[in-house]
Order: sequence, then C-alpha cells, then structure tokens
Amino acid sequence: MKFRTFMPLTLILVAIAAADPSQSTLTITATTPKVAIARHSEGRQFIELPDLEYQFLLEPRCSSGWEPRAMTLNIADSRKVLDGDALDEHGFLQASLAVPATQLAPLPVSGFCEIMENAGGKKTSGQITKGQGSAEYSEMAIKHSSALSLQAALICADGDTERTIYQSRTLAVALFCDETLARTPGE
Repeated sequence: MKFRTFMPLTLILVAIAAADPSQSTLTITATTPKVAIARHSEGRQFIELPDLEYQFLLEPRCSSGWEPRAMTLNIADSRKVLDGDALDEHGFLQASLAVPATQLAPLPVSGFCEIMENAGGKKTSGQITKGQGSAEYSEMAIKHSSALSLQAALICADGDTERTIYQSRTLAVALFCDETLARTPGE
C-alpha cells in the first residue's frame, strides 16, 4: 500500500524536473525485439536467446550554455559511443545496438511454449484443444519486460567542465511460439 502512494509522488517529481529547460536530460525510447521459440517438452525452464538488436530513439538535452560532448549506450558487454558531432542537433537521434547471443544469459520462463502430455502419456502436437486425450499447449506469446538492462551516459560540457547524466532502464524481449521451428532432438 505504501508503494502505491509513493509511486505517483515520484512520477510527479520526475515530470517537474524534466520540464525544467535549465536541466540536462536524457530521454530514451527502445523497441522490443521479437524472438521465435520452438515448442518443447514440459519442464524446460530457460530459453537461449539469439542475437538481439535494439533500436533507440534518443533525446539528449544539455543545460543552457552546455554542449553535448558524447553519449554511450551499454547493454551487457556491447557498447555504442556517439560523439558530440552526432549529438549537435537539439532534437531526436536514432541509434541501434546489437547484442550477440554469447553475451546473453538464458531467459528463465516457465509454462511457455510447452507441449504437455495427454492423458495417455504421449507427447502430442497439432490442434490447440483442451480435454482428455488431446494436446494442451501453454501460452502462445509473452513479453518479458526486464530481460536486459540499458545503461546510458550523456556527457555535457561547458569549456573544460563536464557533467554526466546517467540513465538506466530495463529492456523487453517478446517471445512467441513458432510451429514451423523444429524441436530440439529428444523432445
């Protein structure tokens, strides 16, 4: 109950701070990559993610009299550096950052994209029906809203003086079952 009372107050304070043009701000909007998953047997708890690419819409703003010197975007061990020339315009900027699968931990999920055994103990596939003697599938699509995190830093400069604005946010991944993908051997 205390959390619900606290949350609106926090949002109001953030909105007031962001509305002040003398403050440096960094606004980030990210796309959600879609990942196709093959159906698998019950009990599998972790999904290996493929390479992911995120697209970002960035709005870096330095305080009046300050200029953007650089910005970095980091996801896992992947990094993108944007120099001051790319940030010179006082508007929106688009950027992308690819994250190789080798940098991604398996994503824990349960009850997703599983083929459940029918009453006779046989693994089945086919129609999505419920009842005795038929296959029952778990959910067809889910969005994991905190699969990864992004760390961003905007460096604003006024002569030799620098100020860094940090932003951290979670990144989502959308998973969906793809009937055309082959199941892993033994399933």
